[in-house]
Amino acid sequence: MHKMLAGGALSIFLLGTAMVGVTAAQPRAAAGPGRPAKPCNPRKQTCPDTTPPSIAIGAPAADAVVNGTVTVTGTASDNVGVTLVEVQVDDSAFQAATGTSNWTFSVDSTAYPDGGHRIRARATDASGNVSAAASRSVTFTNSPSGNPDVLAILNVRVDRPTLHALGVQVLISGDDNRSGRIDVRHRRAGDTAWVQGLPLLRVMPETIIESVPQQFAGSIFDLDPGTPYEIELHATDLDGAVDVTYQAIATTREVPVTDPVNARTIQVSNAAALRTALNAAQAGDVILLAPGTY
Repeated sequence: MHKMLAGGALSIFLLGTAMVGVTAAQPRAAAGPGRPAKPCNPRKQTCPDTTPPSIAIGAPAADAVVNGTVTVTGTASDNVGVTLVEVQVDDSAFQAATGTSNWTFSVDSTAYPDGGHRIRARATDASGNVSAAASRSVTFTNSPSGNPDVLAILNVRVDRPTLHALGVQVLISGDDNRSGRIDVRHRRAGDTAWVQGLPLLRVMPETIIESVPQQFAGSIFDLDPGTPYEIELHATDLDGAVDVTYQAIATTREVPVTDPVNARTIQVSNAAALRTALNAAQAGDVILLAPGTY
């Protein structure tokens, strides 16, 4: 005979009329308040991913002194996969970087004051686990000697050309008191004589609706189509004895060929005719303006 009771059961084993064994089964402990849950066994079930990614900053180097546009690079890894890398400068909001396992992020250091700054990066995986942040201390120095009134040239850009004009942008830092100046002259490539142009204008970003960097900008007029020009920019600022010259080469746009399907030449002699011709213009049209005021 064998008899078993549930719970804290009493098991009795009989052979014939003789009792040969008595055992008392212990009740199974269940997870509950105060009791830790049994660890997940990945061999028997799908376990949740609780492992955070890891991240490292490769560049710039620790305590680097940088200026202009700073490229921050690094690596990130995870047991499943990294889905997002974000970068923060000082206490600003984290912003998404480009890439995951190998990532990059550009920082415009001119948007921050000269001095020490902290760059932090963090990674997130598909389960939402977030890595501990990697940190790198750097120094931004965009104004010579750290003087915010001294003009510093960061980059020179030539805009897309037109038939008779070339636009120039000079990105800067410093010059907080706006005493800097950039003069312009130009000449045809190969010529010896320079032609003095108008000085570049100091852009006032606070007066513009869209966000623009600190810069000087302007145009060189009365040029010939399809012609290469040498451009010389002379920057001065008495605040820091700045006296530097930059050169660029750019080519004006060639006169477009007429449209092979519907080539037209339109002659106008007043503002109304010019307005009508422009409103009806097609690719390849040539509008000839008679002498006059428009």
